[in-house]
Amino acid sequence: MLAVYIAAKNSPTGNPQRGWLIADDDGNFIDFVDEGYTGSHSLRRAGYEGIASTPRIEVSRSTYHEAYRDAERKHREEQKQSRKTSSSAV
Repeated sequence: MLAVYIAAKNSPTGNPQRGWLIADDDGNFIDFVDEGYTGSHSLRRAGYEGIASTPRIEVSRSTYHEAYRDAERKHREEQKQSRKTSSSAV
């Protein structure tokens, strides 16, 4: 696994826009971890402690937001699937 560290300029209100795209061993992006104000501790909180990481890569705000939105969409789909599996097991 690999954490690709991306960063865009701060938002218009000054909020940081940095995070890690998490890639599996085949190079598929499987998750996004927003850095927020916690720095690399965000990776540990998300269960990726000790994962290899790239140096910071500057990206546009739109690229950052696309990565964030895609990860949120994926998490929602996984939660939906999990609820369906849980309810069908009852």
